[in-house]
Amino acid sequence: MIFNLVGSGTFLIGIVLLYDLTGYFMFEKIQAVLSALFATGEGTFPAVCAIALITIGLGIKSGLFPFYFWMADTYGESTTASACIISGLISKGYLVLLMKFMLRGYGFSHTVTVDGQTLTYGVLEQTGILNIVFVLGVFGMIFGSISALFEKRMNKMIAYSSAAQIGYIYLAFGLGEVGMPAAVFQIIAHTVTKPLLFVSARGLINVSDHRPQFKFLRGSARRNVPAGIGFFIGAMSMIGFPATAGFMVKYLFVETAVNSGVSVTKLLLTIAALVISTLLNTGYLIHTVITVYSHQTDATLLPVQPHVKNRPGMVTAIAAFALLIIILGLVPGIVSLLQTGLDTFGFIAV
Repeated sequence: MIFNLVGSGTFLIGIVLLYDLTGYFMFEKIQAVLSALFATGEGTFPAVCAIALITIGLGIKSGLFPFYFWMADTYGESTTASACIISGLISKGYLVLLMKFMLRGYGFSHTVTVDGQTLTYGVLEQTGILNIVFVLGVFGMIFGSISALFEKRMNKMIAYSSAAQIGYIYLAFGLGEVGMPAAVFQIIAHTVTKPLLFVSARGLINVSDHRPQFKFLRGSARRNVPAGIGFFIGAMSMIGFPATAGFMVKYLFVETAVNSGVSVTKLLLTIAALVISTLLNTGYLIHTVITVYSHQTDATLLPVQPHVKNRPGMVTAIAAFALLIIILGLVPGIVSLLQTGLDTFGFIAV
């Protein structure tokens, strides 16, 4: 609650300051006024403050490093449905809103004529916000995975891994306008992968005397086969195994960094962050998969488990999310087709 209030307050202060500077709430008008301010060099400091406050506020609410510690308690201690909705949808709303601010409110490239000369510049590039977001995204990818690596409970491990996946999105934001397609694909991939992991984890915990600690989860995938398969597919996607959505995410990040003309520093940091994060993901996710598929060596750890019959809704959810992950991995162009269709009918205006 405290993190949420701090994030909301910071965001609203930024909105007030931005309105004081521009006099508008419409994105197009805001962008026009900010372009004029940065072209003349007047009012740039309060504009930078407003942009920074909005970015920080949305970063806190979406789980950007170092503000991600609320995730473990929020996702890990809530009901499965709540964890799926918050991690899969609600946190993405703040990211989409920040993306709209960047694309429509601030703008990445502007062309103005000053004293007969045509100048091209970017508001966000001049503020330096993108570099800060990029660095925080890199730290989020690494430290979120480290937190998950040392977590002893499955539900909180999945929650900490969300912080690492959010870091991917902010890294893409930090790459500039060229990183937006990768950010969008990561948002969609995370939206289907994270609920699959939470639903599958609940199924595994249910057949382990409702205990989320790893020592009680040995053999749980054998006691609940659909949940075990779902967790395996979700884990492979998080690692970036081919034919999954996670593989296409990492491919898009590398392609964007290599072919889009970003600086050498950002290119090297992007590749290093992807490699380190992937290794850490592999460490704690493969360990979890091995644990849940291993035989239960100590029969005294758990009472005798009765036959568990999964609810039809749980099995349907696991199958649907797993299928979407594979479709996104095999047919990534479906995202572009979906966006084109929504644009045609006027549902999206970016």
